[in-house]
Amino acid sequence: LWPAAPELSAGASTRRDDATCREATFATDSAQAQKSSGPSSNNSPLVLSATYSGQAAGNPRGGVRQDIAYAGRLLVSSAVDLDRFIQGGTLRVWFTNRQGRNLADFALGTSTGVQEIYSPQGWHLSVLSYEQTLFDGRLELEAGRTPANVSFFSSPLCGYLQTNSACGSPTFLFKTSNLTYFPPSSWGARVKAQLSDRGYVHVGVYEVNPDRTRPGATGLEWSVKNATGVIVPFQFSYTTASRNEHSRTYQIGGWYDAAEYTDPVADDLGGLAVLSGRPHATRHGRSGVYFSVDQVVWRPAGDAERSLRLFGLVMAKVSGRVTEDRFLQFGLAQTGTFPGRRTDSVAFVINDQTFSRLALHNIRAARASRGNTEDLPRHQIMMELAYGIQINANLRISPNIHYIINPDQLADPFRTQRVGNVLAIGLRFAVEVPLL
Repeated sequence: LWPAAPELSAGASTRRDDATCREATFATDSAQAQKSSGPSSNNSPLVLSATYSGQAAGNPRGGVRQDIAYAGRLLVSSAVDLDRFIQGGTLRVWFTNRQGRNLADFALGTSTGVQEIYSPQGWHLSVLSYEQTLFDGRLELEAGRTPANVSFFSSPLCGYLQTNSACGSPTFLFKTSNLTYFPPSSWGARVKAQLSDRGYVHVGVYEVNPDRTRPGATGLEWSVKNATGVIVPFQFSYTTASRNEHSRTYQIGGWYDAAEYTDPVADDLGGLAVLSGRPHATRHGRSGVYFSVDQVVWRPAGDAERSLRLFGLVMAKVSGRVTEDRFLQFGLAQTGTFPGRRTDSVAFVINDQTFSRLALHNIRAARASRGNTEDLPRHQIMMELAYGIQINANLRISPNIHYIINPDQLADPFRTQRVGNVLAIGLRFAVEVPLL
């Protein structure tokens, strides 16, 4: 989540953001939403494109073993401009197919991976929604089948990076709430109102239903009979200057999760589920807040393509029993790296996940049952350095390197040997083919 280009989130108006993100962002879900809502090159009411993204990663050092993994995603997105029937109306349809393996599942020893593209496998109807703009685009309404994190808590700057700690949305959100995530979809609606040329408010409500993420789900499971509640994300954004200057963007917001969730420690009788083997207790209601800032600190006069921006993010739990209390992040992204490489990029991000005392108590109890009483660090620090190479308008590749300090061991609480710090090397690429 970074606010550098909020206009590129799903449901944005057809105006384009500055060129610093233009080449890198077609691989991201929020950018794809913006592209599919723009006009086609042949003035057709239908915009149709296909994007294939791949992410490979291997860990030559650290983790529980050394291995490699590859994950890929095909996204076919379309938008139908309904202006001739309803002024400002757009019908959006996305299909996805994901395949491959997640290195974190078997090699890294952490619950947070370095391949953000990995998620439920197979074909999925990810978006089927109707969007309506009113008052010259100052009010946007959208409803239908859609994931919440395409419209909230995502950024096109993730087009520069591969780590799942920050992209497509910070994993803190999914460890502390039932926020619906791409590609599974659920029933939802949102409203975005421009308060001025520089600021807007954005609020949504999305169904929470375990049927949406079960193995084999296709996005065609539309019944709400197994829904457990709703989640409400909200945000306010303000930009201090126009996009062709040294702009600064602030965002403040949060979420209220009114759905059921599983207690991270307690079983249904109040004991420790990790030891008793009984079902985890069911709770209701969680919430969190965030604040982010993005600053363009360098841009040559009259050059909209090259820039250097810094970004920072703080997220925190407000209520509920969760595995993480706080998430801190800082980074930079520069577009235009060397003479003749105006659309290449270099990006760096570092974040700190602070685990709750509940999460550590759970691991401590499991390890103690195996005779190990050593305490575990409360902080997991993840970082990535990536260089993006724009081969042409439709192909981008990005080698990257990751380092993970104190892998969290949440998925393997009975492990008695500390997981070593991880060095991982990755490569991502994206190919976009406009179809109409």
